[in-house]
Amino acid sequence: KSTSLFGRFAFEVRVSNALGLFDINTVAEDLLVPIFATIFDCPQLQNQNRIQMNFPAVDLGCSITRISIQLTSDASSSKINETLEKFQSHGLSADFDRVLVYVLTERQGTYSSKALATTIAGFPIDFDTSRDILDFRGLAKLIGELSNERIEHICDILESEFKKVDANTKFRSELEAFLNVSAQKIEFEK
Repeated sequence: KSTSLFGRFAFEVRVSNALGLFDINTVAEDLLVPIFATIFDCPQLQNQNRIQMNFPAVDLGCSITRISIQLTSDASSSKINETLEKFQSHGLSADFDRVLVYVLTERQGTYSSKALATTIAGFPIDFDTSRDILDFRGLAKLIGELSNERIEHICDILESEFKKVDANTKFRSELEAFLNVSAQKIEFEK
């Protein structure tokens, strides 16, 4: 169930981004905090952009486990390279021992760019493109390794968020129908 909900989320991000609507990427930061906190056992995971506006290189971070996560809908090698370069130039290895990149849509099959390989070779912490660049498929594997209690918690979070979205969509649809009928009645009365 959680896998299908993550798939739906990835699809909605892709469609929104295709329409030039990128606010869903910002909303994802707060939505994913409790989910990633559960998956990676990061009790103090928080949105770094709430601590400092436009926090460099990463969006989420935990001071206890020292894990940081960059959320992006851009799956390109150049985006991953840019993230790692910013992480290094801002000295974030003093605060975090691990960097994960979560691609909100779908990650590339491979990351074989020479520039990225060079950045990784000089990176102060261990970074593996096959392990540390995730999308909903990679999360599905990680979720499959969790206890039933944690999986249920993740499903509850996702279902709750989608219920809010679905209720809002239903309300808008009903409002549009009401306004159309009202407009027709007004035209008829004229």
